[in-house]
Amino acid sequence: MALDATELNFQQMFHLVHTHMVSIPIQVEMMRSMAEEHPIYALLNYHFFGDMALEYLGGVILFSVDSPYDQSMAFGASGSMRYIYAEFSNTSIAVDFPADIADNGLEYLPNHRYVKYGTTYYSIIKTFVTSYVKAYYDSEDAIQNDSELQTWAARATVVWGVNDFPSAFNGYDDLIKLVTNLV
Repeated sequence: MALDATELNFQQMFHLVHTHMVSIPIQVEMMRSMAEEHPIYALLNYHFFGDMALEYLGGVILFSVDSPYDQSMAFGASGSMRYIYAEFSNTSIAVDFPADIADNGLEYLPNHRYVKYGTTYYSIIKTFVTSYVKAYYDSEDAIQNDSELQTWAARATVVWGVNDFPSAFNGYDDLIKLVTNLV
């Protein structure tokens, strides 16, 4: 039972850091750099919805001393906070789903549910993002000349915890990979 509780707690904290907490500074820089009407802002703002509330509620409800979470989960509130801060240095925006699968040697297990379904979802999301980006940007020059997009890249690059964010978007590949990963 304790092993299962520890594994569950680890998976929850890993997901929280690599999915939600790393997206908050990216969202803040996006809000500072782009107009709400910007197509990338419009797409990502929908997907970032709720992350800031999660950060607040996590601090108030989950990670406070003597909360039900603190009393029942393996790491407890203080252990979870220590893990979160330590794990931030291991995050990387450049590690998308295919890279994560390869890094963990899971490409050799094509029938593993995580690999099988994750690859399907990733492919669908990437196809959508590719169509979306190409609907708004008719060339790679258009991406390079989008001052709001380039400002976002420059600002997000220097934020603590946002590791490997591209310092500029040079074309379709950079933008599609990042947006697919964030969605």
